[in-house]
Amino acid sequence: MKIRGRWLILVCVVVVAGLLVAWGLNRSTPAQHFTAKVESGAINDVVEATGTINAVITVQVGSQVSGTIAKLNVDFNSQVHKGDIVALIDPALFKGALLQAVADLENAKAIVIGAKASLEKAKASLVQTKADYDRAVALNKGGVLSQQQLDLAKANYDSANASVNGAVANITQAEAQVSQKDAAVTVAQTNLDYTVIRSPIDGTVVARNVDVGQTVAASLQAPTIFTIAQDLKKMWVYAKTDESDVGNIKLGKPVSFKVDAFPKDTFHGMVSQVRMNATTVQSVVTYDTIIEFANPDLKLFPGMTAYVTIPVATVESVLKVPNTALRYKPPMSSEEILAVYKQYGIESSEREVAAAPSTGSPSGQATQTPPRAPKADTAVVWKLHADNTLVPIKVSLGITDHAFTEIKDLHPAKDSMDSMAALNQIEVASGSSAGRGVIAVEDVHKYYDLGETRVHALRGVSVEVQRGEFVAIMGASGSGKSTFMNMLGCLDRPSSGRYLLEGINVSQHDKKALALIRNQKIGFVFQGFNLLARTTALENTELPTLYTKIDKAERGKRAAEALAMVGLADRAQHFPSQMSGGQQQRVAVARALVNHPSILLADEPTGNLDSRTSVEIMEIFQNLNDKGLTIVLVTHEQDIAQFAKRVLVFRDGRIRKDDPVAGRPRASEVLRGLPTLED
Repeated sequence: MKIRGRWLILVCVVVVAGLLVAWGLNRSTPAQHFTAKVESGAINDVVEATGTINAVITVQVGSQVSGTIAKLNVDFNSQVHKGDIVALIDPALFKGALLQAVADLENAKAIVIGAKASLEKAKASLVQTKADYDRAVALNKGGVLSQQQLDLAKANYDSANASVNGAVANITQAEAQVSQKDAAVTVAQTNLDYTVIRSPIDGTVVARNVDVGQTVAASLQAPTIFTIAQDLKKMWVYAKTDESDVGNIKLGKPVSFKVDAFPKDTFHGMVSQVRMNATTVQSVVTYDTIIEFANPDLKLFPGMTAYVTIPVATVESVLKVPNTALRYKPPMSSEEILAVYKQYGIESSEREVAAAPSTGSPSGQATQTPPRAPKADTAVVWKLHADNTLVPIKVSLGITDHAFTEIKDLHPAKDSMDSMAALNQIEVASGSSAGRGVIAVEDVHKYYDLGETRVHALRGVSVEVQRGEFVAIMGASGSGKSTFMNMLGCLDRPSSGRYLLEGINVSQHDKKALALIRNQKIGFVFQGFNLLARTTALENTELPTLYTKIDKAERGKRAAEALAMVGLADRAQHFPSQMSGGQQQRVAVARALVNHPSILLADEPTGNLDSRTSVEIMEIFQNLNDKGLTIVLVTHEQDIAQFAKRVLVFRDGRIRKDDPVAGRPRASEVLRGLPTLED
């Protein structure tokens, strides 16, 4: 009985504890809102670009002849003047060639003399044969000389005449040989002169590419021996500016820039030219903007990287709001947001409501297709009251520096302000605990030490990605986007700053902990499909579950469900070699989904696919995002980025632009306008 009583007591304790836990879990905690202030200040809309410092005139000094470097008279940083001898090539071979050419010329002249002597001899013979012929003619008329003898005299005369003409031709030929040999002497002398290499300009030697004893070979292109900059006190920055920015850049605009060598100094210049020659690298189109600046102290060297800031527009003492507040939407459904807008006099036909966060709908269920994104000239911010309630306020927008945006005008709600001045210093919502970003990156820096060189890959990146967002990351090679993606995927850790994944600071986790997070919370899709060739689509999809404690039956069930989600349920038993590239990428997507990740990271997932198949993959991503999955996509293709809801543009390790996608297309609609593979 005592044992039975103890069991009853234990059961009661467990039941009571379970009730307490259930009550605690079901308590509705009000969402905590994160706010930002509307404030007064200046906004500077600028174009930021990376460039290279160069001298205004740079000359590559090369060799016109092949040979061995005998002497170098200058070195790096040497000052030279026009005409100075900077290097000598061993002249021995060229002196020999000149002597041979001179000897050939003298021989040709002697041949001319001999030819002239032969001409005189031929002329004397002609005179003799002419006299013989004349006598033969007279004798023949007198009947003393036979016709045969006359004919022979005539032949001798004609032969002597021809010999004279031949001697004249020989003289012409010999004189031509003299001219040819004389030209050979000139060439040999020129080649000998080329062994003395002189500076073509006044300037500074910035590069030396050879050493004494080294052989240079001049063929179709002269080998470069030195690079000489004319005047390092006046220099240019060749800045690569995006095609979307060149229309705002005006000649004569003042420019500021910084360099890594002097991080605390700011240098100034002026836009002197925007060159029309476009450069296209991985679908990113840029133009060279030339920045002219003075360098009187010679602090800046050719080849340094310059981080250029070109002012485009500036406004002073205006109301401005953080862009995070413009992107914020409360954790409500689209219908609820529309109802609140109507309550406060904001007509639904005048604006577009962004998609509600995934927390507003049950997990795994598709939300309704959201209305279109707000127009660029208006937006709605949410004023936070003391009782934690939110009131929408519609504002007209001016210029932006991509961190703050100018508020130009106010469309007050019923309980709201009478003037723009009343808007100053109010608190507006920029986030909430209910919809807190699944990704929160705070002032992250990343350094890589490559020998003696330190590369600053990320420079103070701060960004938040809300649950249920679809974000595209763009940028040229070297912009920092791949480093950022590696950090989001817990493949790397920041050098400083914090990275919160679902509220967990993973910045300082060890490798084992990061591996666990990758397996449980992150799905990866890469440009290469990375499928195991000898395993089926189902087995490839099931692979990530092998590192979990899920039993075999559940693993197979999850893999089959993931394949069904990407439309490959009927291909589960096919091997990669039996599938197209698009189908293999679908398997890779299914594999990324099998562990039910919090976020899906896709690095150039359409890079190896044709146009139609790329849009098909975007259709899958949009459908997954509609069901609440957070997706971060890295791409070089602007047309692919437009399928996302938001685009981040990286440049020089910083986020330069963070904008919503206006007029976002639906991939399913785009597909209807594309030809099929059979077409």
